[in-house]
Amino acid sequence: MSEEIDGILIVHLGSGSTSKITEIVRQIGFFALERKISELQPLAPPQALGYILSGGPHLVTEHKSKPVINSSLLFLKSITQPVLGICLGHQLLGLRFGASPYKGRSRRGPEKIAVLQGDHPLFQGVPSECEVAADHTEGISVPKDFFQLASSDFYKNEAMAHKTQPIYGVQFHPEISGEIGFRIISNFCAAIRALK
Repeated sequence: MSEEIDGILIVHLGSGSTSKITEIVRQIGFFALERKISELQPLAPPQALGYILSGGPHLVTEHKSKPVINSSLLFLKSITQPVLGICLGHQLLGLRFGASPYKGRSRRGPEKIAVLQGDHPLFQGVPSECEVAADHTEGISVPKDFFQLASSDFYKNEAMAHKTQPIYGVQFHPEISGEIGFRIISNFCAAIRALK
């Protein structure tokens, strides 16, 4: 029987800013538990109110990353609660639903994005054009069961949402994107509260 968590599970995929995600979730008022992907049973993850998948150093287009990615994909198969994927987490969610990965231009630092669905709950209170923190060299296509929420001049799929399930992904790092990022994580937490 899997562990039950009355809060949000932060799945640590190797990003140096994962602890910042945990800190923000706690500031918002949720219990947050951080776990490395290697510590989780792929087919029986802890049951939580919601999940946030962090970024990480693995490249989804490189063969040497396949073992880590495959274990992550197994973990994603059993999630039914709200999920927010960040950077690598966003890419793994996309792959889980049939997206194609690709190697793109290296983006390190501030990135201007255009919010295409400003009325979507994830982007409530976020300007239609804003600056976020990018740290990636890969991207994914928009899976067929998702719609695009945001784009940039360098990556089309900067944010996405599943058409029927509470599953969201952002290519950038909201945890280090100041007030804009805090708002996005707050909106995700609000979605979890709405389902309680």
